[in-house]
Amino acid sequence: MVKVINQRKLGEIRREWQKRLRLQDWKIKISFADEGFMKEVSGLEDGAYGAVEHFVEDKEAKIYILRAEDWGEVEGDFGQAVENTVVHELLHLHFAPFQTGDESSMILQEQAIRPIADALLELKRAK
Repeated sequence: MVKVINQRKLGEIRREWQKRLRLQDWKIKISFADEGFMKEVSGLEDGAYGAVEHFVEDKEAKIYILRAEDWGEVEGDFGQAVENTVVHELLHLHFAPFQTGDESSMILQEQAIRPIADALLELKRAK
């Protein structure tokens, strides 16, 4: 499978979903990051495919997507996997004001965001 998503395409995906998710009032930067950086930012031993740093008061965020060469095997289309990750990270911005910082809150947030992201992407692809 060919994994080709460049920075320009990543920006296009971010802009599309930022608008769809009504986050136009946020200043959001998006970039690729290597596996080591993703482990550091996510705080996970195995890292993550995406991570977001947000500053709710300023409505600013930085989204990091794991670079293609660090993904390993991906089921299905790589572009769709990246798009799913971008949507997932953008949804975190809607939940950011409710974060309490404890682990159980983060787990509950992830349990809500995953199916919402999946449903939104299924709706888009069904058109």
